[in-house]
Amino acid sequence: MSVATVLFGRRGRGAAAITARVAGLAGPAQLSRAAMPFVAAQVTSVATGLLDPDLGQLAVAAWRTHDALRRAARETLDAPETRQLVELGRHRIGSVHRPYVDLLMDGVVVQRIEFTLTLDVTVASAVGVVVRGRLMSVECGRPELTAALAIAGAEVIKRSGRVDLRMTIALGSAGVPILAEERVALPGDPG
Repeated sequence: MSVATVLFGRRGRGAAAITARVAGLAGPAQLSRAAMPFVAAQVTSVATGLLDPDLGQLAVAAWRTHDALRRAARETLDAPETRQLVELGRHRIGSVHRPYVDLLMDGVVVQRIEFTLTLDVTVASAVGVVVRGRLMSVECGRPELTAALAIAGAEVIKRSGRVDLRMTIALGSAGVPILAEERVALPGDPG
């Protein structure tokens, strides 16, 4: 499930909300009034792409820093025949992203449009399965999520609710390495 789906639903209403906000911004003096709809459409396209991150992947990135999972990763690397279940308990994953789009004219930035995407996920309980230093699966139920998008300092949308991350975490058959800085062997890997 993408951030855009959480904020705007599955019907793609996000582009219209973003376009309305971008179109309402004062354009640079060098930009003709006739060019503004084109610029708004292009900025909307870029902004919509910024909302593509999958919530499950954002959660996995955060979990890779969890001390208990890192400890289990080291232990299962030392004993590759073991499988560890790691209870993560109640925890919060917070994330703030501040991308921007620069409007250029003749190679000079004439306007910067800043976006702020804020995500706050509260997981009541989660259990991760670690094998050979890799997170193989996560069961986490339906965490509470608040997501907000602001453009040029003005909030465009904010939504809260429960999401089912079990359906969004695509770990694959090889899992996700927890210790990115260390070489993590896969089954059948010569070492």
